[in-house]
Amino acid sequence: MAHPELRRAGILVSVSAALLTGFASGASAISHGTNAPSGAAPWMATLAFPGTGPLAERGYCGGTLIAPDRVLTAGHCVMDKSPTDFEVHLGADQLSQAGEAPHRVRGWFWHPGWREIDTDDESFAAHDLAVVVLDRPVLNVRPARFATPAEVAAAVTRGATGQVYGHGRTERTDPAKGGETDRLQQAAMKLLPPAQCAPDIPQDSVGSSGFCVTGVPAGPADPAPSVCAGDSGGPLMLSTAEGPELAGVLSAESGNECDGAVHQGELMNPSDWRAEALRPHPALAPTGTLRITGTPTAGQRLDATVDGLAPRTAAVRYDWYQEKVTDSGFQYFVAVEGAATPSLTVSPDLLGKQLKCVATLTTPAGEVRLEALVSQAGESQH
Repeated sequence: MAHPELRRAGILVSVSAALLTGFASGASAISHGTNAPSGAAPWMATLAFPGTGPLAERGYCGGTLIAPDRVLTAGHCVMDKSPTDFEVHLGADQLSQAGEAPHRVRGWFWHPGWREIDTDDESFAAHDLAVVVLDRPVLNVRPARFATPAEVAAAVTRGATGQVYGHGRTERTDPAKGGETDRLQQAAMKLLPPAQCAPDIPQDSVGSSGFCVTGVPAGPADPAPSVCAGDSGGPLMLSTAEGPELAGVLSAESGNECDGAVHQGELMNPSDWRAEALRPHPALAPTGTLRITGTPTAGQRLDATVDGLAPRTAAVRYDWYQEKVTDSGFQYFVAVEGAATPSLTVSPDLLGKQLKCVATLTTPAGEVRLEALVSQAGESQH
């Protein structure tokens, strides 16, 4: 697994293909899609950073309500996040008109096979699925139904067309403004088997747990729609006699700037994971609060502790970082060499520099990173 700081950078920076993480500072959505009809996707969920600002400025990933208290999303949408780091909104055809109070998060767990795929930009994951458990059930929305493994396999084999849904920027949105598109977007996508995925989509990522899609133009003169950053976690639905069925979860995208006829999206197939995703009383990803004590003076020791660690059996790794500043004023953190323990003795070369500790909590249910800055007064800042 990559160094924590480099791994985070790899997820946030897209080269030619990347996970569809859409952070409020640079989200994009279904390009050349259309407005979803009101009420067409009641199970559509929006993951957002807590706050009082407009939801379109805080939303960063999509999801699908699969049970009254469960939302299925992409694993990378919740990786490294504690329950207090995000909230969930339901029924937002238009983010500006989301009337229901946001749901707090009780916890989350990811697919047991979740793992990052080692590529140059570290922007893919296998079994990129996770379930968010809500603090209270949603009683006024019927959860989406899963397609069966046989239905998904048949749809991929015959190149069926499904509908993808997502909020975010479109080709008409000013990139400088960031945020997400107010109106939910939808687009028709043709399902492709792993062997037909673009070369920059690793087979290790899609082959064992997913498939790819390419946009279906509405007409001969229309551009092909495509998925993009900000659509992560959103659903692909197949049309059946019983109504729409969930067949895929948006994970990553290929191509340049989320556009063009050769652009593809990578989706995870959740059908085989349905029973586990809905199991009663699931184990949740670990939680805790990182605290640092000590004074950052030469020869003194700083000690990091995770308070309220749950479950107590979670593995904890500590890494210390120091801030660097380039000649142009760009600030970033690099690891303090050999500092992978709960304690750090402040050497002379660390004096006057911003220091940070990262505690990585890991269980089979998930991995969460806790960060705390050390002020010059020796008090941790979370």
